[in-house]
Amino acid sequence: MKKKKNYYLKIFTALLLLVNPNIHIVDILPDFIAYFLIFSVISEAAGLAPHFEQAKDTCKKLAILCLFKIPASFIIVSVNSNNISDKNLIPTFAIVFTFLELILGYAFIFHLSEGLFYLGQRTDATALISPFRTKKSAKENAASGTLSERRHTPEALRNASLLFLFVKGFASFLPELLLLTRKQEYVGDLSGQMSLSKLYPYALLLIATITLAIGIYWLVMARAYMKAVQKEGKFLNSLLALAGDTLIAKKEKHELCSAYVLGFTLIAIASLFSMNFMPLFCFALFLLLGAVWIRIEKPLRGLTRIFGALSLTSSALLSILIKEFDANYGYHRLLKDEEAIRAYQPCVLVSVLTAILFTAFLVCILIALNRTVKGAFGTKDSGEKKETRYKKTLFNMNLAFFILAALSVICRSIYVYLQGQVIFIPSSAASVGTYSHQWEFWPLIMTVIAIPFIIYTFYYMGVLKEEAKLCLDEEEF
Repeated sequence: MKKKKNYYLKIFTALLLLVNPNIHIVDILPDFIAYFLIFSVISEAAGLAPHFEQAKDTCKKLAILCLFKIPASFIIVSVNSNNISDKNLIPTFAIVFTFLELILGYAFIFHLSEGLFYLGQRTDATALISPFRTKKSAKENAASGTLSERRHTPEALRNASLLFLFVKGFASFLPELLLLTRKQEYVGDLSGQMSLSKLYPYALLLIATITLAIGIYWLVMARAYMKAVQKEGKFLNSLLALAGDTLIAKKEKHELCSAYVLGFTLIAIASLFSMNFMPLFCFALFLLLGAVWIRIEKPLRGLTRIFGALSLTSSALLSILIKEFDANYGYHRLLKDEEAIRAYQPCVLVSVLTAILFTAFLVCILIALNRTVKGAFGTKDSGEKKETRYKKTLFNMNLAFFILAALSVICRSIYVYLQGQVIFIPSSAASVGTYSHQWEFWPLIMTVIAIPFIIYTFYYMGVLKEEAKLCLDEEEF
Protein backbone atom coordinates (compact mmCIF):
# COMPACT_ATOMS: atom_id res chain seq x y z
CA MET A 1 0.00 0.00 0.00
CA LYS A 2 3.03 2.26 -0.28
CA LYS A 3 2.74 3.05 -3.99
CA LYS A 4 -0.44 5.11 -3.82
CA LYS A 5 -0.46 6.22 -7.47
CA ASN A 6 -0.30 2.65 -8.74
CA TYR A 7 -3.52 1.73 -6.97
CA TYR A 8 -5.46 4.64 -8.44
CA LEU A 9 -4.02 3.87 -11.87
CA LYS A 10 -5.12 0.23 -11.58
CA ILE A 11 -8.64 1.23 -10.62
CA PHE A 12 -8.97 3.77 -13.45
CA THR A 13 -7.64 1.22 -15.96
CA ALA A 14 -10.24 -1.25 -14.70
CA LEU A 15 -13.00 1.34 -15.10
CA LEU A 16 -11.94 1.99 -18.70
CA LEU A 17 -12.11 -1.73 -19.44
CA LEU A 18 -15.57 -2.01 -17.92
CA VAL A 19 -17.08 0.91 -19.86
CA ASN A 20 -17.12 -0.85 -23.23
CA PRO A 21 -20.42 -2.59 -24.11
CA ASN A 22 -20.47 -6.26 -25.07
CA ILE A 23 -21.17 -6.63 -28.78
CA HIS A 24 -22.98 -9.87 -29.64
CA ILE A 25 -21.06 -12.34 -27.41
CA VAL A 26 -17.74 -10.60 -27.89
CA ASP A 27 -16.19 -8.54 -25.08
CA ILE A 28 -13.65 -6.35 -26.91
CA LEU A 29 -11.92 -5.24 -23.70
CA PRO A 30 -12.23 -8.31 -21.42
CA ASP A 31 -14.02 -7.55 -18.16
CA PHE A 32 -12.17 -10.30 -16.30
CA ILE A 33 -8.95 -8.25 -16.52
CA ALA A 34 -10.76 -5.29 -14.95
CA TYR A 35 -12.12 -7.39 -12.11
CA PHE A 36 -8.73 -8.95 -11.40
CA LEU A 37 -7.22 -5.44 -11.26
CA ILE A 38 -9.91 -4.32 -8.82
CA PHE A 39 -9.46 -7.53 -6.85
CA SER A 40 -5.74 -6.87 -6.46
CA VAL A 41 -6.49 -3.39 -5.05
CA ILE A 42 -9.36 -4.40 -2.75
CA SER A 43 -7.23 -7.24 -1.38
CA GLU A 44 -5.11 -4.56 0.27
CA ALA A 45 -8.12 -3.32 2.24
CA ALA A 46 -9.75 -6.72 2.85
CA GLY A 47 -9.58 -7.71 6.50
CA LEU A 48 -8.69 -4.21 7.67
CA ALA A 49 -12.23 -2.79 7.72
CA PRO A 50 -15.74 -4.31 7.48
CA HIS A 51 -17.32 -5.11 4.10
CA PHE A 52 -14.06 -5.05 2.10
CA GLU A 53 -13.55 -8.80 2.58
CA GLN A 54 -17.00 -9.54 1.14
CA ALA A 55 -16.33 -7.11 -1.73
CA LYS A 56 -13.07 -8.89 -2.49
CA ASP A 57 -14.73 -12.31 -2.56
CA THR A 58 -17.53 -11.22 -4.90
CA CYS A 59 -15.01 -9.44 -7.14
CA LYS A 60 -12.99 -12.64 -7.43
CA LYS A 61 -16.12 -14.58 -8.37
CA LEU A 62 -16.96 -11.96 -10.99
CA ALA A 63 -13.47 -12.20 -12.47
CA ILE A 64 -13.63 -16.00 -12.74
CA LEU A 65 -17.18 -15.87 -14.17
CA CYS A 66 -16.12 -13.39 -16.87
CA LEU A 67 -13.04 -15.49 -17.53
CA PHE A 68 -15.23 -18.51 -18.24
CA LYS A 69 -16.97 -16.49 -20.94
CA ILE A 70 -13.96 -16.96 -23.20
CA PRO A 71 -14.03 -20.78 -23.48
CA ALA A 72 -17.85 -20.76 -23.39
CA SER A 73 -17.94 -18.32 -26.32
CA PHE A 74 -15.41 -20.42 -28.22
CA ILE A 75 -17.48 -23.57 -27.78
CA ILE A 76 -20.72 -21.82 -28.77
CA VAL A 77 -19.37 -20.25 -31.97
CA SER A 78 -17.65 -23.53 -32.90
CA VAL A 79 -21.03 -25.18 -33.46
CA ASN A 80 -21.00 -25.83 -37.19
CA SER A 81 -24.55 -27.07 -37.58
CA ASN A 82 -27.07 -24.90 -39.42
CA ASN A 83 -29.87 -26.05 -37.13
CA ILE A 84 -31.83 -23.13 -35.68
CA SER A 85 -31.76 -24.70 -32.22
CA ASP A 86 -27.95 -24.63 -32.30
CA LYS A 87 -27.94 -20.92 -33.14
CA ASN A 88 -30.31 -20.28 -30.22
CA LEU A 89 -27.49 -21.32 -27.88
CA ILE A 90 -26.04 -17.82 -28.20
CA PRO A 91 -28.95 -15.90 -26.63
CA THR A 92 -29.32 -18.63 -24.00
CA PHE A 93 -25.64 -18.31 -23.18
CA ALA A 94 -25.94 -14.52 -22.96
CA ILE A 95 -28.98 -14.66 -20.66
CA VAL A 96 -27.45 -17.14 -18.19
CA PHE A 97 -24.17 -15.27 -17.87
CA THR A 98 -25.93 -11.91 -17.62
CA PHE A 99 -28.06 -12.88 -14.64
CA LEU A 100 -25.09 -14.41 -12.85
CA GLU A 101 -23.13 -11.19 -13.44
CA LEU A 102 -26.03 -9.05 -12.25
CA ILE A 103 -26.33 -10.97 -8.98
CA LEU A 104 -22.60 -10.88 -8.24
CA GLY A 105 -22.22 -7.31 -9.52
CA TYR A 106 -24.98 -6.02 -7.25
CA ALA A 107 -23.39 -7.74 -4.23
CA PHE A 108 -19.98 -6.32 -5.14
CA ILE A 109 -21.20 -2.71 -5.49
CA PHE A 110 -23.20 -2.98 -2.25
CA HIS A 111 -20.29 -4.33 -0.15
CA LEU A 112 -17.75 -1.94 -1.65
CA SER A 113 -20.01 1.09 -1.05
CA GLU A 114 -20.75 -0.01 2.51
CA GLY A 115 -17.02 -0.42 3.16
CA LEU A 116 -16.18 3.04 1.85
CA PHE A 117 -19.04 4.66 3.78
CA TYR A 118 -18.08 2.81 6.98
CA LEU A 119 -14.49 4.02 6.71
CA GLY A 120 -15.51 7.57 5.92
CA GLN A 121 -17.86 7.77 8.90
CA ARG A 122 -15.33 6.45 11.44
CA THR A 123 -12.12 8.14 10.32
CA ASP A 124 -10.97 11.54 9.08
CA ALA A 125 -11.11 10.38 5.43
CA THR A 126 -14.21 12.49 4.91
CA ALA A 127 -13.83 12.62 1.11
CA LEU A 128 -15.22 9.07 1.06
CA ILE A 129 -18.65 10.32 2.19
CA SER A 130 -18.58 13.97 1.07
CA PRO A 131 -20.07 15.33 -2.17
CA PHE A 132 -17.55 15.56 -5.00
CA ARG A 133 -17.48 17.84 -8.02
CA THR A 134 -17.65 17.23 -11.76
CA LYS A 135 -17.37 20.07 -14.25
CA LYS A 136 -20.32 21.08 -16.36
CA SER A 137 -20.10 20.86 -20.12
CA ALA A 138 -18.64 23.75 -22.10
CA LYS A 139 -22.12 24.57 -23.47
CA GLU A 140 -23.59 24.86 -19.95
CA ASN A 141 -20.72 27.04 -18.79
CA ALA A 142 -21.10 29.34 -21.79
CA ALA A 143 -24.85 29.66 -21.20
CA SER A 144 -24.45 30.57 -17.54
CA GLY A 145 -21.39 32.76 -18.08
CA THR A 146 -19.59 31.16 -15.13
CA LEU A 147 -17.29 28.22 -14.69
CA SER A 148 -19.67 26.50 -12.31
CA GLU A 149 -19.42 22.88 -11.19
CA ARG A 150 -21.96 20.22 -10.32
CA ARG A 151 -21.82 18.27 -7.05
CA HIS A 152 -22.58 14.57 -6.70
CA THR A 153 -22.86 12.47 -3.57
CA PRO A 154 -21.17 9.06 -3.13
CA GLU A 155 -24.69 7.60 -2.94
CA ALA A 156 -25.35 9.02 -6.40
CA LEU A 157 -22.21 7.31 -7.68
CA ARG A 158 -23.38 4.04 -6.15
CA ASN A 159 -26.76 4.40 -7.88
CA ALA A 160 -25.05 5.27 -11.18
CA SER A 161 -22.88 2.16 -10.80
CA LEU A 162 -25.96 -0.01 -10.28
CA LEU A 163 -27.67 1.64 -13.25
CA PHE A 164 -24.70 1.00 -15.52
CA LEU A 165 -24.41 -2.60 -14.25
CA PHE A 166 -28.03 -3.37 -15.13
CA VAL A 167 -27.99 -1.48 -18.45
CA LYS A 168 -24.81 -3.21 -19.59
CA GLY A 169 -26.10 -6.55 -18.38
CA PHE A 170 -29.46 -6.37 -20.11
CA ALA A 171 -27.88 -4.85 -23.20
CA SER A 172 -25.75 -7.98 -23.59
CA PHE A 173 -28.79 -10.21 -24.15
CA LEU A 174 -31.85 -8.10 -25.05
CA PRO A 175 -30.87 -7.88 -28.76
CA GLU A 176 -30.16 -11.62 -28.68
CA LEU A 177 -33.83 -12.26 -27.85
CA LEU A 178 -34.69 -11.04 -31.35
CA LEU A 179 -32.71 -13.95 -32.75
CA LEU A 180 -35.16 -16.35 -31.10
CA THR A 181 -37.84 -15.11 -33.51
CA ARG A 182 -36.05 -16.54 -36.53
CA LYS A 183 -38.34 -18.56 -38.79
CA GLN A 184 -38.22 -22.23 -37.85
CA GLU A 185 -37.59 -24.62 -40.72
CA TYR A 186 -40.27 -27.26 -40.37
CA VAL A 187 -43.05 -28.65 -42.55
CA GLY A 188 -46.03 -26.33 -42.75
CA ASP A 189 -44.11 -23.18 -41.79
CA LEU A 190 -45.49 -20.04 -43.41
CA SER A 191 -43.08 -18.70 -46.03
CA GLY A 192 -44.20 -15.14 -45.47
CA GLN A 193 -43.76 -15.22 -41.70
CA MET A 194 -42.23 -12.00 -40.33
CA SER A 195 -39.12 -12.42 -38.20
CA LEU A 196 -38.09 -9.74 -35.73
CA SER A 197 -34.52 -10.99 -36.11
CA LYS A 198 -34.29 -8.61 -39.11
CA LEU A 199 -34.18 -5.78 -36.59
CA TYR A 200 -31.22 -7.32 -34.76
CA PRO A 201 -28.44 -5.09 -36.27
CA TYR A 202 -30.40 -1.90 -35.46
CA ALA A 203 -31.22 -3.07 -31.94
CA LEU A 204 -27.60 -3.99 -31.36
CA LEU A 205 -26.39 -0.57 -32.51
CA LEU A 206 -29.00 1.26 -30.41
CA ILE A 207 -28.35 -0.69 -27.24
CA ALA A 208 -24.56 -0.40 -27.63
CA THR A 209 -24.87 3.39 -28.04
CA ILE A 210 -27.07 3.74 -24.94
CA THR A 211 -24.74 1.53 -22.89
CA LEU A 212 -21.67 3.47 -23.96
CA ALA A 213 -23.32 6.82 -23.17
CA ILE A 214 -24.33 5.72 -19.66
CA GLY A 215 -20.92 4.11 -19.21
CA ILE A 216 -19.11 7.35 -20.02
CA TYR A 217 -21.36 9.25 -17.59
CA TRP A 218 -20.56 6.67 -14.89
CA LEU A 219 -16.84 6.83 -15.70
CA VAL A 220 -16.78 10.62 -15.33
CA MET A 221 -18.47 10.38 -11.92
CA ALA A 222 -16.20 7.58 -10.73
CA ARG A 223 -13.11 9.45 -11.89
CA ALA A 224 -14.21 12.62 -10.07
CA TYR A 225 -14.82 10.65 -6.87
CA MET A 226 -11.39 9.02 -7.13
CA LYS A 227 -9.73 12.41 -7.68
CA ALA A 228 -11.45 13.82 -4.58
CA VAL A 229 -10.30 10.88 -2.44
CA GLN A 230 -6.79 11.00 -3.91
CA LYS A 231 -6.53 14.76 -3.40
CA GLU A 232 -7.47 14.44 0.28
CA GLY A 233 -4.84 11.70 0.64
CA LYS A 234 -6.17 10.21 3.87
CA PHE A 235 -7.73 6.96 2.69
CA LEU A 236 -4.76 4.63 3.14
CA ASN A 237 -3.56 6.12 6.43
CA SER A 238 -7.08 6.08 7.87
CA LEU A 239 -7.53 2.47 6.84
CA LEU A 240 -4.25 1.46 8.50
CA ALA A 241 -4.99 3.49 11.62
CA LEU A 242 -8.44 1.92 11.96
CA ALA A 243 -7.04 -1.59 11.60
CA GLY A 244 -4.05 -1.42 13.96
CA ASP A 245 -0.69 -3.22 13.74
CA THR A 246 -1.96 -6.61 14.90
CA LEU A 247 -4.73 -6.76 12.33
CA ILE A 248 -2.38 -5.55 9.58
CA ALA A 249 0.11 -8.35 10.31
CA LYS A 250 -2.68 -10.92 10.34
CA LYS A 251 -4.11 -9.52 7.13
CA GLU A 252 -0.76 -9.78 5.31
CA LYS A 253 -0.59 -13.48 6.14
CA HIS A 254 -4.14 -14.00 4.91
CA GLU A 255 -3.33 -12.08 1.72
CA LEU A 256 -0.38 -14.37 1.02
CA CYS A 257 -2.53 -17.43 1.65
CA SER A 258 -5.32 -16.09 -0.59
CA ALA A 259 -2.87 -15.47 -3.44
CA TYR A 260 -1.62 -19.06 -3.30
CA VAL A 261 -5.14 -20.47 -3.03
CA LEU A 262 -6.34 -18.44 -6.04
CA GLY A 263 -3.31 -19.52 -8.06
CA PHE A 264 -3.85 -23.20 -7.30
CA THR A 265 -7.57 -22.87 -8.06
CA LEU A 266 -6.89 -21.38 -11.51
CA ILE A 267 -4.35 -24.12 -12.29
CA ALA A 268 -6.95 -26.73 -11.34
CA ILE A 269 -9.51 -25.06 -13.63
CA ALA A 270 -6.90 -25.02 -16.42
CA SER A 271 -6.73 -28.81 -16.40
CA LEU A 272 -10.35 -28.96 -17.59
CA PHE A 273 -9.20 -27.58 -20.95
CA SER A 274 -6.72 -30.40 -21.56
CA MET A 275 -9.48 -32.45 -23.22
CA ASN A 276 -9.10 -32.67 -27.00
CA PHE A 277 -12.46 -30.98 -27.71
CA MET A 278 -11.68 -27.99 -25.46
CA PRO A 279 -9.78 -24.88 -26.66
CA LEU A 280 -6.08 -25.30 -25.92
CA PHE A 281 -5.47 -21.55 -25.64
CA CYS A 282 -7.83 -21.53 -22.62
CA PHE A 283 -5.56 -24.12 -21.01
CA ALA A 284 -2.66 -21.70 -21.48
CA LEU A 285 -4.70 -18.72 -20.25
CA PHE A 286 -5.76 -20.32 -16.96
CA LEU A 287 -2.28 -21.77 -16.37
CA LEU A 288 -0.77 -18.34 -16.91
CA LEU A 289 -3.20 -16.63 -14.54
CA GLY A 290 -2.62 -19.32 -11.94
CA ALA A 291 1.15 -18.91 -12.19
CA VAL A 292 0.83 -15.14 -11.78
CA TRP A 293 -0.76 -15.53 -8.35
CA ILE A 294 1.93 -17.89 -7.06
CA ARG A 295 4.52 -15.74 -5.30
CA ILE A 296 7.87 -16.49 -6.96
CA GLU A 297 11.02 -14.44 -7.42
CA LYS A 298 11.40 -12.02 -10.34
CA PRO A 299 13.66 -13.92 -12.81
CA LEU A 300 11.50 -17.04 -12.74
CA ARG A 301 8.31 -14.99 -12.71
CA GLY A 302 9.45 -13.17 -15.85
CA LEU A 303 10.28 -16.42 -17.69
CA THR A 304 6.97 -17.97 -16.65
CA ARG A 305 5.00 -15.04 -17.99
CA ILE A 306 6.99 -14.90 -21.24
CA PHE A 307 6.55 -18.61 -22.05
CA GLY A 308 2.94 -18.45 -20.87
CA ALA A 309 2.16 -15.53 -23.18
CA LEU A 310 3.91 -17.27 -26.10
CA SER A 311 2.00 -20.51 -25.43
CA LEU A 312 -1.26 -18.57 -25.30
CA THR A 313 -0.50 -16.78 -28.57
CA SER A 314 0.67 -19.92 -30.37
CA SER A 315 -2.30 -22.05 -29.27
CA ALA A 316 -4.76 -19.29 -30.23
CA LEU A 317 -3.10 -19.04 -33.66
CA LEU A 318 -3.34 -22.82 -34.06
CA SER A 319 -7.05 -22.71 -33.29
CA ILE A 320 -7.58 -19.97 -35.88
CA LEU A 321 -5.57 -21.82 -38.55
CA ILE A 322 -7.47 -25.08 -38.09
CA LYS A 323 -10.81 -23.27 -38.10
CA GLU A 324 -9.83 -21.41 -41.27
CA PHE A 325 -8.68 -24.63 -42.91
CA ASP A 326 -11.97 -26.37 -42.13
CA ALA A 327 -13.94 -23.44 -43.50
CA ASN A 328 -11.96 -23.26 -46.76
CA TYR A 329 -11.56 -26.95 -47.56
CA GLY A 330 -13.52 -29.37 -45.40
CA TYR A 331 -12.55 -33.04 -45.18
CA HIS A 332 -14.87 -34.41 -47.85
CA ARG A 333 -12.79 -33.40 -50.89
CA LEU A 334 -9.19 -33.46 -49.75
CA LEU A 335 -7.96 -36.73 -51.23
CA LYS A 336 -4.40 -35.84 -52.22
CA ASP A 337 -5.35 -32.25 -53.01
CA GLU A 338 -2.00 -30.49 -53.37
CA GLU A 339 -3.42 -27.09 -52.50
CA ALA A 340 -5.02 -28.50 -49.35
CA ILE A 341 -1.77 -30.20 -48.34
CA ARG A 342 0.09 -26.90 -48.55
CA ALA A 343 -2.68 -25.14 -46.65
CA TYR A 344 -2.53 -27.71 -43.82
CA GLN A 345 1.24 -27.54 -43.32
CA PRO A 346 1.13 -24.33 -41.20
CA CYS A 347 -1.29 -26.11 -38.83
CA VAL A 348 1.24 -28.89 -38.25
CA LEU A 349 4.16 -26.49 -37.83
CA VAL A 350 2.29 -24.28 -35.36
CA SER A 351 1.11 -27.33 -33.40
CA VAL A 352 4.74 -28.47 -33.00
CA LEU A 353 5.78 -24.97 -31.93
CA THR A 354 2.88 -24.89 -29.46
CA ALA A 355 3.96 -28.19 -27.91
CA ILE A 356 7.53 -26.89 -27.48
CA LEU A 357 6.41 -23.59 -25.92
CA PHE A 358 3.96 -25.35 -23.62
CA THR A 359 6.67 -27.73 -22.44
CA ALA A 360 8.95 -24.82 -21.58
CA PHE A 361 6.03 -23.08 -19.86
CA LEU A 362 5.24 -26.18 -17.82
CA VAL A 363 8.90 -26.51 -16.81
CA CYS A 364 8.71 -22.97 -15.39
CA ILE A 365 5.54 -23.88 -13.48
CA LEU A 366 7.22 -27.05 -12.19
CA ILE A 367 10.17 -25.04 -10.84
CA ALA A 368 7.78 -22.48 -9.33
CA LEU A 369 5.78 -25.19 -7.55
CA ASN A 370 8.95 -26.84 -6.26
CA ARG A 371 10.28 -23.56 -4.87
CA THR A 372 6.88 -22.83 -3.36
CA VAL A 373 6.89 -26.18 -1.56
CA LYS A 374 10.44 -25.70 -0.30
CA GLY A 375 10.26 -22.06 0.69
CA ALA A 376 6.68 -21.18 1.60
CA PHE A 377 5.02 -24.22 3.12
CA GLY A 378 5.61 -25.98 6.37
CA THR A 379 4.83 -29.63 7.00
CA LYS A 380 2.26 -31.62 8.87
CA ASP A 381 4.93 -33.81 10.45
CA SER A 382 7.36 -32.87 13.15
CA GLY A 383 11.06 -33.61 12.86
CA GLU A 384 13.56 -32.77 10.16
CA LYS A 385 13.59 -36.21 8.52
CA LYS A 386 9.81 -36.36 8.26
CA GLU A 387 9.72 -32.85 6.85
CA THR A 388 12.32 -33.72 4.21
CA ARG A 389 10.43 -36.87 3.29
CA TYR A 390 7.14 -35.03 3.05
CA LYS A 391 8.59 -32.31 0.81
CA LYS A 392 10.11 -35.00 -1.40
CA THR A 393 6.63 -36.47 -1.74
CA LEU A 394 5.31 -33.08 -2.83
CA PHE A 395 8.19 -32.80 -5.32
CA ASN A 396 7.21 -36.16 -6.84
CA MET A 397 3.61 -34.97 -7.06
CA ASN A 398 4.82 -31.82 -8.85
CA LEU A 399 6.71 -34.00 -11.31
CA ALA A 400 3.62 -36.15 -11.94
CA PHE A 401 1.62 -32.98 -12.65
CA PHE A 402 4.24 -31.82 -15.17
CA ILE A 403 4.38 -35.20 -16.97
CA LEU A 404 0.60 -35.51 -17.31
CA ALA A 405 0.23 -31.89 -18.47
CA ALA A 406 3.05 -32.21 -21.01
CA LEU A 407 1.63 -35.48 -22.34
CA SER A 408 -1.77 -33.86 -22.84
CA VAL A 409 -0.28 -31.02 -24.88
CA ILE A 410 2.07 -33.23 -26.91
CA CYS A 411 -0.79 -35.60 -27.73
CA ARG A 412 -2.80 -32.66 -29.04
CA SER A 413 0.09 -31.82 -31.39
CA ILE A 414 0.38 -35.44 -32.56
CA TYR A 415 -3.37 -35.50 -33.22
CA VAL A 416 -3.08 -32.49 -35.54
CA TYR A 417 -0.35 -34.31 -37.47
CA LEU A 418 -2.29 -37.59 -37.69
CA GLN A 419 -5.38 -35.79 -38.91
CA GLY A 420 -3.31 -34.54 -41.82
CA GLN A 421 -2.16 -38.08 -42.59
CA VAL A 422 -5.76 -39.25 -42.79
CA ILE A 423 -6.99 -36.28 -44.79
CA PHE A 424 -4.40 -36.62 -47.52
CA ILE A 425 -4.78 -40.33 -48.33
CA PRO A 426 -4.49 -41.61 -51.93
CA SER A 427 -7.80 -41.58 -53.80
CA SER A 428 -7.35 -45.22 -54.86
CA ALA A 429 -6.92 -46.34 -51.26
CA ALA A 430 -10.00 -44.43 -50.16
CA SER A 431 -12.13 -45.99 -52.88
CA VAL A 432 -11.38 -49.56 -51.78
CA GLY A 433 -11.19 -48.78 -48.06
CA THR A 434 -7.61 -50.08 -47.60
CA TYR A 435 -6.13 -47.01 -45.94
CA SER A 436 -4.91 -47.07 -42.34
CA HIS A 437 -7.15 -46.08 -39.41
CA GLN A 438 -4.24 -45.45 -37.06
CA TRP A 439 -5.69 -42.09 -35.98
CA GLU A 440 -9.10 -43.46 -34.92
CA PHE A 441 -7.96 -44.49 -31.46
CA TRP A 442 -5.93 -41.35 -30.85
CA PRO A 443 -8.83 -39.31 -29.41
CA LEU A 444 -9.41 -42.19 -27.00
CA ILE A 445 -5.73 -42.13 -26.03
CA MET A 446 -5.94 -38.38 -25.46
CA THR A 447 -9.02 -38.84 -23.26
CA VAL A 448 -7.35 -41.61 -21.27
CA ILE A 449 -4.52 -39.18 -20.50
CA ALA A 450 -6.67 -36.08 -19.94
CA ILE A 451 -9.20 -37.52 -17.48
CA PRO A 452 -6.60 -38.78 -14.96
CA PHE A 453 -4.75 -35.48 -15.38
CA ILE A 454 -7.88 -33.49 -14.51
CA ILE A 455 -8.70 -35.67 -11.48
CA TYR A 456 -5.10 -35.65 -10.28
CA THR A 457 -4.69 -31.88 -10.73
CA PHE A 458 -7.81 -31.09 -8.70
CA TYR A 459 -6.61 -33.46 -5.97
CA TYR A 460 -3.05 -32.12 -5.92
CA MET A 461 -4.05 -28.44 -6.05
CA GLY A 462 -6.38 -29.22 -3.14
CA VAL A 463 -3.39 -30.63 -1.21
CA LEU A 464 -1.36 -27.49 -1.91
CA LYS A 465 -4.24 -25.24 -0.83
CA GLU A 466 -4.46 -27.14 2.44
CA GLU A 467 -0.71 -26.72 2.89
CA ALA A 468 -1.00 -22.96 2.39
CA LYS A 469 -3.82 -22.72 4.94
CA LEU A 470 -1.98 -24.97 7.40
CA CYS A 471 1.16 -22.84 7.12
CA LEU A 472 -0.95 -19.74 7.81
CA ASP A 473 -2.57 -21.33 10.89
CA GLU A 474 0.82 -22.35 12.29
CA GLU A 475 2.16 -18.79 11.89
CA GLU A 476 -0.84 -17.37 13.73
CA PHE A 477 -0.06 -19.51 16.73
